[in-house]
Amino acid sequence: MKLIIKEQMREMAFPDTTSLTPTVQKLKTKGAQKGAQKRKRSTLDDSSTTREPSFWEHVDAQFPDSQASQTKQSLQKKKSVCVVNPSSTPTPTQYIPCIDHMPNVMKPYIEKIVNVDGDGYCGYRVVVENLGLGFDSYGLVRLALIKELTWKRNDYLGIFGGEDRLKFLIDSLYPPKEKTSIAPEEKWLTVPDMGHVIATLYNKVVVVLKHGNNFSETCFPLRGRPPTNPSTRIMCLGLIPKHFVHVFLRPGCPIPPTTPQWKKYKKPESQAWEDHFVARQCLFNELMDIEKGDQPPKETNKNDPILCDDDEEDMLKTT
Repeated sequence: MKLIIKEQMREMAFPDTTSLTPTVQKLKTKGAQKGAQKRKRSTLDDSSTTREPSFWEHVDAQFPDSQASQTKQSLQKKKSVCVVNPSSTPTPTQYIPCIDHMPNVMKPYIEKIVNVDGDGYCGYRVVVENLGLGFDSYGLVRLALIKELTWKRNDYLGIFGGEDRLKFLIDSLYPPKEKTSIAPEEKWLTVPDMGHVIATLYNKVVVVLKHGNNFSETCFPLRGRPPTNPSTRIMCLGLIPKHFVHVFLRPGCPIPPTTPQWKKYKKPESQAWEDHFVARQCLFNELMDIEKGDQPPKETNKNDPILCDDDEEDMLKTT
């Protein structure tokens, strides 16, 4: 019994001399311990020349088809576009059909020209296009013009020079007796006569452009005051050989001078129509003068001066 007690006391005092072994503790590999190992590994690799992957590369590696990757690619494309120098070659201007038949001074101010059927009613078809009516509504336009000339005949007798011309214009608006594919010439729209009627009936500024000098004119309404912004009421007809086209003008462009008939037969309240366009008509005249090559008046011959009455009296006194 004493030996057993002595042996137990010896083991407690000197555990290394016994056959007992300490319990093995298992290392933890989860949680922060794993991150620490990664940080330790990255610390050991600091001396390497390999570049640390960027944020986008990490995202692409985890989500190769993700929206973030697409966004990155689009940003790279936009950045590449910004640094490219613009081409020095100008964009070619689209050719406008029939523009060669327009006045040269007006060509820079024409946005587009719309052609219409050349069946003899082309002038009335341009009116339909401008009013935004149906393609075959030119018959309704002619009927409205007949009513205008019939009911307001006294307003047009003077401007047309009498009953004969007025009757001819009214008859031209009726359909031909014999149906043909092309209307006879006496049924065609004539300007500036019908330009005055169209302007007055539809409260429009009717501009007629024709190639050459002194052919283009503007017809204002013969009666009534203009709206707040009459510039939005322009209807432009381009006259090419035996055909009308619909011309779209740029805002603020020059316009031709007013017809002499309008100035003589207009109602007093309609004068405000022309007043609104005076500056633009003056610009048209200046451009036409340059186009025609008009020269300033020559200087008076100094050797043969023209004397006024006062100058003659002074010369008589000194002789």
